[in-house]
Amino acid sequence: MVLRVSAKMRGNDDVDVRAVDGGEHADHSGVDHGRELLDFGEAIAARDENAIRASRDALAAAAGVDAMVDAAAVAANFQRMSRIADASGIPLDKHVMVMTHDIRKRLGAEKFGSARNTDKNRTLLLGVLSPILSGIAIKLMPILLRKKA
Repeated sequence: MVLRVSAKMRGNDDVDVRAVDGGEHADHSGVDHGRELLDFGEAIAARDENAIRASRDALAAAAGVDAMVDAAAVAANFQRMSRIADASGIPLDKHVMVMTHDIRKRLGAEKFGSARNTDKNRTLLLGVLSPILSGIAIKLMPILLRKKA
């Protein structure tokens, strides 16, 4: 959801979040330097030192050193959060399930191991509410973020 809000704030409504799967959508994500970001993330997840080095250098060359450092920090944070959630079996909160239902469905998130910890009960209400609430959140987040800045 944050990626969608960030893209919308930059005037880009064409972000394809399915690119995170690295499949057919990877080269057309709509995210600046998307291919380099995906390659960097994949290398980190694979723990391949040579691929990390090469993708880090490619990302820094394409997006700048500051962007590469930001991407490394985000990747490290996600690694940390995923390990804690998977190790402790933390399920998604109900409100998170509602707000992210549509994007989890589009991404096929149920294929990941950690999905086994989340209630699989899919109701019609969840499917109907999710796009409405996430649409509202996407419109409100930029307003809230501007007030904090």
